[in-house]
Amino acid sequence: MESPVMAYAYDITPNYSYIFEFENEFIHTDYRKWMTENWTVAFYYVGVYMAFIFGGQYYMQNRPRYVTMSSVPSSVCQWPTHAN
Repeated sequence: MESPVMAYAYDITPNYSYIFEFENEFIHTDYRKWMTENWTVAFYYVGVYMAFIFGGQYYMQNRPRYVTMSSVPSSVCQWPTHAN
């Protein structure tokens, strides 16, 4: 007895009710080629981001706290409620 063969649909295009013009004009092969050639660039951005975060923490660790919460409610109450 043979097992039934499953027929898979290879059309994976989503069924959108509306497609924007930039979606119709998007050529994914060009961008896929660019991404395969330049994927390592993301590591440089991650490195700069991490240096900024950890460098900022190191810079701020011995600085005094900047407390603004006491002045926020009073300044919000003084905002004009109507335009002249």
